Amino acid sequence: MKISAGSHEAPTIKVVSRQDNVFEETEDLKLEITNPDTNNTDYKVKTDGNIATGHITDDGDKPKVSIEAIPSDAKNKAIEGEKDDILEYQVKYDNKTSKFDSVVHVKPDTCSCRT
Repeated sequence: MKISAGSHEAPTIKVVSRQDNVFEETEDLKLEITNPDTNNTDYKVKTDGNIATGHITDDGDKPKVSIEAIPSDAKNKAIEGEKDDILEYQVKYDNKTSKFDSVVHVKPDTCSCRT
């Protein structure tokens, strides 16, 4: 960055955050200034003002969790007693991921079977 002669500030640094479809905690972006030319005696870098921190907050859209039978075409059937007939279900997020582990409880809703 250059502060031109006769000016007291450099051009503004602009950082654009991008939506990444990941639910996450607030992130910090720190920028630090240093003196690349230690022989330059025209200025000094302040030791107590050489780092600035910006905060990026997630948009708050937590992912939604759902469960579905696999395959989802409602032909997920098993014949009682057939060891290769297995009902399968998938728990998943809707179009997002998360930086956090998610724990959900799965239980039978309505079942004509005995447990």
